[in-house]
Amino acid sequence: MFRSFARTMALLVALVVVQGLAISMTASAQAAETRGAQPSFTAQVSAKTVKAGGRVFDNVSLSNMPMDLAPTLKWRLLGPVKPVNNSCAAVNWSQAPVVARGDFLVPADMVMATPAVRVTKTGCYSYALTLSATPWSPRVGQGVGVAAQSFRVTSR
Repeated sequence: MFRSFARTMALLVALVVVQGLAISMTASAQAAETRGAQPSFTAQVSAKTVKAGGRVFDNVSLSNMPMDLAPTLKWRLLGPVKPVNNSCAAVNWSQAPVVARGDFLVPADMVMATPAVRVTKTGCYSYALTLSATPWSPRVGQGVGVAAQSFRVTSR
């Protein structure tokens, strides 16, 4: 009886290994089809003007994600920086402090939002995003100061 059980278990393990190999080969074939696609994203801040003490987040739409490896989307919120001529368009972001940061695994094309961040100081803020490289896709980034990613915090 024990031999019969052991033989059944060995067959079951062999079946699982073969099934796993088939799944892995299918995923590799699908990944090969997407290797030429360039991952990309678009992003839009939740508000262009926020009162001090308010919350803001970033909406990100990701496409052409590699199917075999999930890249990581890293985000940073920088600010506050003093406006130039009452605008955030010509701000120098080089010394801007990081207010918040985080990251997400991106297993497929998706739309996501960063966690809401409370902004308490007045000035200009901007998100910066980076999608990590995989063996099949390059690193993709969007620097700080892009208009769609920038907003202003005003006094209450």
